[in-house]
Amino acid sequence: MHLRASSALWQVAPRRTNLLAAREEQRRQLDENGVAFADLRRKLTDLDLLLQAQQRLLGQNGSALNDARRRLYAVEAGMQQAGRRSTLLKAKATAGQVDAAARARNY
Repeated sequence: MHLRASSALWQVAPRRTNLLAAREEQRRQLDENGVAFADLRRKLTDLDLLLQAQQRLLGQNGSALNDARRRLYAVEAGMQQAGRRSTLLKAKATAGQVDAAARARNY
């Protein structure tokens, strides 16, 4: 009986060694994966911060673009009004010249 128990222990010992080695390998892989996941989380955080900064810049650029568009419309409206005034002044000047010429002939 003592012999059987001893023989059984010799058969179990290699399996136990293999199980311990497999468990150590799993721990090592889990540690590596933990480091890899921590690195991925850090990269994701960095990308998220970069995206937020870009979104803020896009918002600021959109505001600046809208402001520039409003100013451009104001300049265009001013130019149209200046064109109308110029045409009116030319018409008055021409009428004044014609009127002055007619008065000069009458004298």
